Amino acid sequence: KYIKNKPFVIHTDVLTDKALLGYQITDGLNSMFVEGTEAAYTPKSDKITIEAIYDTDINFEFDSISAGDGHIVAIENGVPYTWGRNNNGQLGIGNRTDSYSKRELKYRPKVNGAYQDYTSFTNIKSIQAADDHTIVLTNDGIIYSGGGDLNGEINRQSYSTWTELSNIWKQSDMGAVKAVSTSVNHSLYIDENNKLWTGGCNLAGQLGTGTLTEKTDFLRSPLNNLTVKAIAAGLNHSLAVTVDGDLYAFGD
Repeated sequence: KYIKNKPFVIHTDVLTDKALLGYQITDGLNSMFVEGTEAAYTPKSDKITIEAIYDTDINFEFDSISAGDGHIVAIENGVPYTWGRNNNGQLGIGNRTDSYSKRELKYRPKVNGAYQDYTSFTNIKSIQAADDHTIVLTNDGIIYSGGGDLNGEINRQSYSTWTELSNIWKQSDMGAVKAVSTSVNHSLYIDENNKLWTGGCNLAGQLGTGTLTEKTDFLRSPLNNLTVKAIAAGLNHSLAVTVDGDLYAFGD
């Protein structure tokens, strides 16, 4: 029997034809994956379940995949899934509990200021994970985001964290989104008119606004007199390519 708040160590040296990846430990309040053949753990309750996870347990075939700092998002047959670290709600499952097993990523649409029930995605164009947040782009140009928004990087107008994905706030003159690139603290978007929009941390000038504002809500880039066809958000810098083939860089 496991005793609450008393540390214990799991260890195995059993020889099998499978590689042991680690253990999935659940104690009624928390669920976490611990890598390796030995795991130290302090339970929050005395009701513990421990599952050994082997390499043969992993059998995923994805259409696309993206990794954040500790979580992964992927699309399989048009359905988005997520798993891994969830400290800021980046898995979009309504809590901050880590998940080793893949889980379908859903969203809660916001209608007239009110969040609706969880809904499955049916028309995903792309999905991206970065640091502690997740951003989804649909084929009809709508952006959904969740996770950390401490610098405005997922444009939920909160400078907080979100444990559920929902459609982002955007400027009224912004067209449907056709491309997105996100990094640790900022994000870039191209709308249907090939205009560049940015949001998030700007301490290094990575939003291209000509200032060093600490953080900012969604706004149109001063490059709005250009038509942009490709974007890339780096750690503290951004790149944009125009339809004429010119490359613009801003940040550190």
